[in-house]
Amino acid sequence: METPTRIERNDGGKPFVNVKLDYGFKWFFGQLKRKAILIRYLNAIFERAGRDIVVKDIEYHDKEMLPETQEGKKIIYDIYCSSPEGHHFIVEMQNVDSPLFVNRIVFYTARIISGQGEHIPHLSAGTAGKLERV
Repeated sequence: METPTRIERNDGGKPFVNVKLDYGFKWFFGQLKRKAILIRYLNAIFERAGRDIVVKDIEYHDKEMLPETQEGKKIIYDIYCSSPEGHHFIVEMQNVDSPLFVNRIVFYTARIISGQGEHIPHLSAGTAGKLERV
């Protein structure tokens, strides 16, 4: 992944990438060499939220999901990964209130869940991987 073109400068004039912005978040956390940092980030979020999830490892997946039909919508996740324990994680950076954010996350979640059945022939109700939206 290339270095983002939107590099900001701090008060001392030093360049930095703002991970609170979409492009900086994707650039920083979406790289395999920073996998351990993403794992710590996810664990900190789950611990703070009181969730009983401990991420030990992750595998990055393609961030683009093509539409199921010609009229459908293409999805581009900020980060989509899964753990060997069967958890799937959709990680989206959103620091500005957006009225459609909840609808978008519901749509993203539904696409991941519906796609699990395509790749797991023996999938039946209750056997799909766990999906966490962060």
